[in-house]
Amino acid sequence: MAVVLAASSGAPVLPIVQLAELVRTAALLAVAGGLAGIVMVSAMRWRGLAWTWALPVLLGLPVALLNGWRATTAYGAAAVVTVVVGAVWHYRDVMAGGDLSARERSTWPV
Repeated sequence: MAVVLAASSGAPVLPIVQLAELVRTAALLAVAGGLAGIVMVSAMRWRGLAWTWALPVLLGLPVALLNGWRATTAYGAAAVVTVVVGAVWHYRDVMAGGDLSARERSTWPV
């Protein structure tokens, strides 16, 4: 087992500390990706695009995987949040009825 030394003190860093840093980094990237997804779905809705326009974004996940786990975490969170939030907002508007329902049904790609 290799011993990793802390940069500042020369004391060995425990594997649990490394795991905690890895989880923290992944969580921050997932939150940033989720926020980017919310911004993206809001912009799509503002432009009048259907939520299904976000589905091709999911096809970019294998490309993000080639760039490393950090890119995959952030991009994957953004892509999944965009699709799921868009679908939920669409469903909510269709169930509301009235002009929201008519608008959402007109953006549904058939």
